[in-house]
Amino acid sequence: MNNDFIKRATRLQEVNEELVFEKTAKAQFPGSSCAFRVVANTLPNIANSVALLLGPEICLYNAKLGSSLFSLTDMPLPNNLLFLLFSSEDITFGVSQKIRDAVIDVCTRYKPEVLFVVTTCLQEIIGEDFDVLIEETENAVSVPLIGIHTENFTCESALPGFENTYMSLIKLMKKQEIEKGAVNIWGMRTHPSAKNELVSLLESKGVVIKSIFPAFCTPADLQKAPSAEMNLVFERTSLPLAKEMQSRFGCDYVYFEKPYTPDAIEKMYQIISEALNINIDVEIQKMKSKSVQKLNGMKKTFEGKTCVVSGSPFGRSFNYAELLLQLGLEIKGMVHSEVIESDLEDIEILKSCNVDFPIIHAGNSVQTELFLKELRPDYFMGMGDMEFLASNGIEPKNTMFVHWLIGFSILIEVLDSLCEAPAGFKTIAYKEQYIKNWGVAN
Repeated sequence: MNNDFIKRATRLQEVNEELVFEKTAKAQFPGSSCAFRVVANTLPNIANSVALLLGPEICLYNAKLGSSLFSLTDMPLPNNLLFLLFSSEDITFGVSQKIRDAVIDVCTRYKPEVLFVVTTCLQEIIGEDFDVLIEETENAVSVPLIGIHTENFTCESALPGFENTYMSLIKLMKKQEIEKGAVNIWGMRTHPSAKNELVSLLESKGVVIKSIFPAFCTPADLQKAPSAEMNLVFERTSLPLAKEMQSRFGCDYVYFEKPYTPDAIEKMYQIISEALNINIDVEIQKMKSKSVQKLNGMKKTFEGKTCVVSGSPFGRSFNYAELLLQLGLEIKGMVHSEVIESDLEDIEILKSCNVDFPIIHAGNSVQTELFLKELRPDYFMGMGDMEFLASNGIEPKNTMFVHWLIGFSILIEVLDSLCEAPAGFKTIAYKEQYIKNWGVAN
């Protein structure tokens, strides 16, 4: 890689709402993961449901792999995924009848409260009319059928697949009488969300929480969701659903991507307290004081160190960058996909701090590695090939697994995560250094 690559990168000071990051290569991938795989990790959070995933072997394998990995953690997902494999013969002669038979069999055998039927790119490419198929088949079963498209071939992001998943839930909802003070929470991605800081705080003030998604809600919870007075929306992928619920059922909503800095988290809570007419000032100040104390105590660890930041589709990436600056880190670059409206205020804050750094599109892992090799930061704030990072003296700091948290707890967890290298990295780094030393000695 030469310096021309860095020169062509977008600078932070150039970023505005019209910006589209220049592609680093023609070969792209759909975000950090194909929507089909991520949706497969989302639907198990709806209890008493079954999801039938349709696709070729590689897609089904990846979806199964993702759910299997969760089973090795302290947050295992329910095993409610079924897989319908498309063969080359199906692609040639059509799969409509095969899908119809499978749907009827699943409904008869498992009797779920709702059956989600999820497509891959393949079905749209070969021209199957998926929506008509679902509509016709639903007449033959007694179970509500919900079709979800995850056709990544139409875009360069996995986010539309998430939006389709959220929007599909509207089919389960029925108009209800609004319950004053009740809320739904959208955009909490795993089951510990049901017991997290925000939920505990709201419940302590008498707020009734109707449903949390995706966080082990039930079809019955989703049916009653329109009875909530307010939707709290923490991911832009759930924003279209909130707008549709406002239009159809009269539910108001408040939207903000998850913040990371103490001041931004405090502002988020102030907006929530005003929207719900509750007083949580004492609790906010107590939690903020504790997190600021921890942040200040870690500055000596990171002062003078450098990093490259990997932007996330969940949360405020530029606010996360501001947190790293507050820790004393110098940001040498960023790998990111797109700027959204909620980023603009954070970008202006960074610009006012007189910092500037190159930003490249996150669409190609090879180009990302070249970017890192050129900048040679101490840390890469994101996921990457650990052997590559170790051989180049770059330590990964992966904080993506804190996305189910909200409020000051996410800040505390991020700070704790930054203090640790990923499991196995020290061993890999030792091996890479040993190989280098052995080469020099010989």
